[in-house]
This record gives sequence, structure tokens and C-alpha cells, in this order.
Amino acid sequence: MSRSIFLRAGFDALFTVQFIGAMSGNILKMAVCSILISSGGGNGAGLVPYVNALFILPFFLFSALAGEICDRFPGRKAVRTVKLLEIPLSLLAVWSAMSGSTVMMLISVFLYGTAATFFSPAKYALIPDNAGKENLLKANAAVSASTYVSILLGLFIGSFAADESMRLTAVMVLPAVSLVSAAASFLVRSGSGTKSVRVHANFLRTLFTGLTFGRRDWRIFLAILGCSWFWLVASVLSIMFQTAPSLIFSMGPEDTPAAVCILIVSVAAGVAGGSVSSSVLLKGRISVRLVPVSALFTAAFLLDAALVCLGESAPEGTALSGALRSFTFWRTAADLFLAAFGGSMFMVPLNTCLQSLPKESERARVIASGNIWNSLFMVAGSLLCSLSMVSGSLAAA
Repeated sequence: MSRSIFLRAGFDALFTVQFIGAMSGNILKMAVCSILISSGGGNGAGLVPYVNALFILPFFLFSALAGEICDRFPGRKAVRTVKLLEIPLSLLAVWSAMSGSTVMMLISVFLYGTAATFFSPAKYALIPDNAGKENLLKANAAVSASTYVSILLGLFIGSFAADESMRLTAVMVLPAVSLVSAAASFLVRSGSGTKSVRVHANFLRTLFTGLTFGRRDWRIFLAILGCSWFWLVASVLSIMFQTAPSLIFSMGPEDTPAAVCILIVSVAAGVAGGSVSSSVLLKGRISVRLVPVSALFTAAFLLDAALVCLGESAPEGTALSGALRSFTFWRTAADLFLAAFGGSMFMVPLNTCLQSLPKESERARVIASGNIWNSLFMVAGSLLCSLSMVSGSLAAA
């Protein structure tokens, strides 16, 4: 699908950097959640939504500032700076995970979220520069598929931190891939930036400006709201990955990584299939005609996944072999596959619109405005999960 895109100078480097970036953040989040659950049991599981919220919080606070910086200066500089700073951040993350300090692990999650905040608008604003506008839909399909696959791969690697004997191996992936990402960032191509764009040091002021920036064009704002709905669902599913094996299927820490792997493969296959299908069906045209039917398709299978969660939990101490023989486990995997397929067909056209509709001098700020709205929806999803866990614990008591 995208061989010609990868042959373009700069796009292969940008692709590598964004793949590693998405994977790293989710390795850390999953590792922290796995450590909390394995060491704290039900109390640890109650902290999982707050881990996700801490990663998302910088997107709300700093996205508008990041958008101004990425429009003002060449995006390549922002990418390079962030990726170099991630090297010491990765070492801090390793130390916090191995020390078992909850406070330091949460600080590491927040700092990784901050790095992702400043990378995101630069990444999407640079796709047209590095892939070419004629390849924009194909490039977004490739980036979309790889981003979600890298997220799921990160969740899988991070899940091994639940086992103390595998914890160091899991978290040492972070500094290893951060070095590769930093090296690749020097090969990303970039425009010259727009010198007339003013960067405001007061991030609270830019926050309120950023919330309204995307509303200047109703087409852009509708695309932003669509993307935000998608990320709300994704945040809920992310928490489901981290908690389903232990809380729904009642598995022990030794079986959790394998169960997570199966669910991850289901979603990864759905994301890849949906991304390819959207590019093929739209034939390179920038259009949102697939979005409504994709939303309904996704919602139907998410509803069925919710019915599974509301059903009776498996007996305490269920082994992986027992779960694999149950219809409920495979029903969940099928729901996730089909929801991911529809979600990817929903998201790719909207991301393409967010890059093609704004002026080039405003592209990063539009994407940053979208990130602020995304973060609000994702935090809402995390809080809903937290409330459901609290209400479930109270009901069980």
C-alpha cells in the first residue's frame, strides 16, 4: 500500500520516530499499571485510571503552547529536541519502576506525556511535508495503522512488568528504543516555520486560545470532535486491556501477559485491516463519507463488549487454558477486532482532513487544538472507568 511513501526522503524517519514514541509511552503506562496491580491487588487496580489521566493531563495543559512552537519554528527542531530529552526520561522511568516508588512512577508517566504533547502537533504537521500532499491519505493510513499497533505492542511489552523476574527486561526497552528514535529524528525533513506566529509563555492563556482555535472552521471542529470521541473509546479500551485479565477473567499475574497478547493481536489486526480498507475504498481521495457508517459499526461491537464486562466474572484463579476454552474470552477478542476495524476506518479520514483543511501556517495549532479536546474526552473516559470500578467495589462489599 505505502511502499512509494516510504521511499520518500524523510517519511521513513518520521514513521520510525512516531512508531517508537507511541510504543514507549504505552510500555511505561502498562508497566506502571502492571506493577500497581500485581503489588496492590484491588487497590492497585483502582489507581489504573489515574495513571492514564496523568499521561493525558499534559495534552490538556501544554498542547496549545506546543502548537505555537511547532508553527513558529521548523517542526524538525521540535521533534529532535523532544527525542533527545526522552533519553534521560527513559532512564528515570527505569529507575522508578525498579525501585517500586509509586510517586516516581507517576511522575515518569506525567513527563512522558509531556514529551508526547510536544511531539504530536509536529508529527501530524510534518506528514504533508515528508509524504507529499498527493499521498496524504495513504500516509495517514500507514501512520494510523502503525501508531495503534505500536500502542498495543507497548501494552504487551509493559505487561511483563507484572512479573518481577521480567520487570527489568520490560522497562529496559525504553532507553534502547529512545536512542534509535533520537537518531532517526535527525533525518526528518521540515519546512521553515512561520516567523510571524507568536509563542506565548503563559501556557494557561494559550490553553483557552487553543480550545477555540479549531472552531474557526466548522468542518475542522466536527473532525476534531469525531477524533475526540475515538480517543475517549480508546482510553476506555486501554484500561480494559490492563484490567480485564485480572478483574474480568480472574487470571493471576503469571497468565496476564499471554491474555493481553491475544487481545492485542485482535485489536492490531483490526486496526491494520481498517486502515488499509479506508485507503483502498477512498482511492486516495480526501473524504469523510466512510465516517458515519464506521461509527455505527464500531459502536455495535463496543456495545457487545460492554455486555461481556457486565456479565458474570470467571471463578477466582482461572488459568489461561481455562479462559481460552471459554466462549466469553473469544467473544471479547472478536468484539475488539471488529471495533478496531471500524474505528480505524473512522479515524483515518478525519486525521487526513485535519491536515488538509487548515492553512499550512496554522496546521500545528489546529492539531494542538484537537489534542486539547482529545485529552478532555480521554480524561472523561478514564474518570468514568474509575467511577465504575469504585461502584463495583462498593457493590461487592
